[in-house]
Amino acid sequence: VSEHELLISDDLLDEVRDTIRRTKNHTILHELPRALAERRDNESVQLLIQLLSDSDSTVRYWAANSLKENSSPELLEKLPQLIRNPKLRTTALTKLAIQNKIDGLQDVYVSLLQKDSNNSTDWYRSSLQYLAAFPRAKDKDLFMSILQGKQDAFVKRFAVAGLGQLHDQSSVPLIENALRQEPP
Repeated sequence: VSEHELLISDDLLDEVRDTIRRTKNHTILHELPRALAERRDNESVQLLIQLLSDSDSTVRYWAANSLKENSSPELLEKLPQLIRNPKLRTTALTKLAIQNKIDGLQDVYVSLLQKDSNNSTDWYRSSLQYLAAFPRAKDKDLFMSILQGKQDAFVKRFAVAGLGQLHDQSSVPLIENALRQEPP
């Protein structure tokens, strides 16, 4: 049984794609990319990739979320550009970058951690998630300070993962302490 009841078959696929292409109503566009989630046909994937540059951040988020588990060459080529563009990036792009093992964007995520004027918990977590997936030795102090601070359990998990990947023996006591403090 498909999670996407609307497209349990391809009978409505052309109409959904046409509606996405033609509508100017962003409220509708917020919903429709999800109907193409997990689609592998080239036309649907290309349409979702186009939506990653939409002017509306919610449309971009759901387009990126709908591309989960997708590794099309065009997506892999565009992801770094999209993430580097402050007007186009969304947290869902971070998950796609991690899933597709796109390393080399640490500068963007460190900058987001340092300059987040909105104090966005989503971007803070997203940045740490990326840095933990692709940790560098110079991230060790950041991860250790998180474990020593009063951050929530989700944030500490990213710090533990980053330190674990760095194989830093000196951080083992901090990691053990953070794991003991995990909620049951």
